[in-house]
Amino acid sequence: MNYKILLVCAGGFSTGMLIKKLEAYCQENNDELKITAAGVSSVEKIINDYDIVLVGPQMAYRTEELASYGKPVAAIDSFDYATANCKNILALANQLYGR
Repeated sequence: MNYKILLVCAGGFSTGMLIKKLEAYCQENNDELKITAAGVSSVEKIINDYDIVLVGPQMAYRTEELASYGKPVAAIDSFDYATANCKNILALANQLYGR
């Protein structure tokens, strides 16, 4: 994975555990992962440093607003987010990135 993912949630905290699981999943599959979690309030300052934006389900209603920054944006499925289904989440990321 050669692109950067910004994972957005309400405060940037609920995604911390998910990022750890995504990193472990990628390490097991010999894939590099460049992903950062941020709260929606700090997105404007950092969004240009990322290629795609994944949004936690609790923030899905803000996907249109986040897309206005010109980056591909999608909300993570609630079940995939809750169960940390890394395979599905990364498939969504790859789809957004055009892979």
